[in-house]
Amino acid sequence: MNKDKKTIFLNELLNNKLNQKIFFGFVANWILNSKVQSHKILGNQYQVDIVKKAILESKKFHDELFNPNTTIDLINLKMNSKNFAIKEFEKLFKIKWLF
Repeated sequence: MNKDKKTIFLNELLNNKLNQKIFFGFVANWILNSKVQSHKILGNQYQVDIVKKAILESKKFHDELFNPNTTIDLINLKMNSKNFAIKEFEKLFKIKWLF
């Protein structure tokens, strides 16, 4: 991570606990508030795609949980999609997805 704390380097997630905290703080803020802070997530295209998918599927699942018109089937569908995405994330980065 660089000095201005606005760039998250995906290669540093495994061995850098501070970078993990900042990364998951950013993700939590976006999932809960749909606000994107001034953070860049840098990595190779495969890493970025895996992270993007995990974040988006977590957001979709969260939003479905709070949708007053949802059904159990829709929640299960979103949960399964999220679980698949986070398994890919955890396999690649060797850290547990927190959401």
